[in-house]
Amino acid sequence: MLPKLLSCWNKLKAMCVKRSNCGGLKMTNIRILNDEEMQEAILLADRIFRDAEQVSMATGFPYLYATAYSQSFGIYEDNRLVGFNGLLPAVLRVGPAAINVLSLGSVCIDHEARGRGYASSMLDKVKEHVKQAGASLLLVTGTRSLYTRAACHLFGTVTRVLLDQPHAQSIAASQDSQPFHLRAMEPYEWLKLHAVARSRNVRYEQSVWDLAGLVKAEAYASCVKLTHQVLVAERDGRLAAFAVVAIPKGTLKSRRPPFAVEWAGDASAIASLLAYATINNNLPVLEVPVNWHENELLERFNSIPYTSEQNLGTVYMADIEQFVEEIRPYWLQHDAAVVGAQLNIRLANKDEDGGDEYELSMPHLPHLRLSGPQLTALLFTPHAQLNLPQDWAAALRPIVPIPLPSTSGLNYI
Repeated sequence: MLPKLLSCWNKLKAMCVKRSNCGGLKMTNIRILNDEEMQEAILLADRIFRDAEQVSMATGFPYLYATAYSQSFGIYEDNRLVGFNGLLPAVLRVGPAAINVLSLGSVCIDHEARGRGYASSMLDKVKEHVKQAGASLLLVTGTRSLYTRAACHLFGTVTRVLLDQPHAQSIAASQDSQPFHLRAMEPYEWLKLHAVARSRNVRYEQSVWDLAGLVKAEAYASCVKLTHQVLVAERDGRLAAFAVVAIPKGTLKSRRPPFAVEWAGDASAIASLLAYATINNNLPVLEVPVNWHENELLERFNSIPYTSEQNLGTVYMADIEQFVEEIRPYWLQHDAAVVGAQLNIRLANKDEDGGDEYELSMPHLPHLRLSGPQLTALLFTPHAQLNLPQDWAAALRPIVPIPLPSTSGLNYI
């Protein structure tokens, strides 16, 4: 009887919070927003994230604030929206594998409602929803303790290349740049751009409409008062590459240096385009965040100053067994005979404090247990220092780490 009473009390606490100003109870409700409620969310997000010089969040993130696409949650306090969690589905392509994910961003709580545990309550709801929605991973645009103590773990690495004028001039004058004709994109070339974008082995799944809409939306760029410019490289009359860069917008003072948003195509052509953008826009520096698996592009930039950093955000493994089956085609492509076919991973333990532990199993090897952060590093971070047993390290070497597309590109939320 006592456990049932405690369970009921915990549920009541999740629905009610104390009002600090009068000591009464204020009823709260967390739910997926409908069209009318989404308009309230837009007003709240604009108050929190925007100033008079910026477009509305609904303009910068049109898919996230459209109920036809998003599965975003709001928290209501006595019928007043006081919190928002933007949630959007996507499919990641990793070679032949298709990974179903949800992305979480634009998280905000009204200033007057902070300190009441709403952010944690909403995150709990989101995590419950992710698996029900058919996603194996939740990609979170955030690294705060709110997330890391709730089994959302840091993952991946990025090399942030600092492309300055001297190095841009050097690339432009190099033999590698000579075959390409560089220019601004024409507004009728979306099919050509999409064909190049689709050639990437690691990418977000994007339709022609998605690509055009996301370029126009300027999601991340709009947050830092920059604007998109789309450049293309032609070789023998055919599109060899494109690059989307975020550059200064008129007289607005940006909150960060210009940066490359997304690119695709021949590595030499991409490097030439980014140098072209730096020179033609007279940028002191163009930051280029290159994922660890983009080896050819990193080779083109090997003499340029850079910083190494963690990938943007964190990842929550909502259903590890589903993820294993989704990524298995990629594993089979790299190691069809043994590990790619035989490796299984299951959630072994999850405690109330957000700790998670996983068990890896494969024939002829003893079971291996890893914590959530350890497994996330093994799966997604190169050169992770895990001190695995020698036989396990040798077996896993052909299939990890797994490359993922940039979460700070066009699909940023």
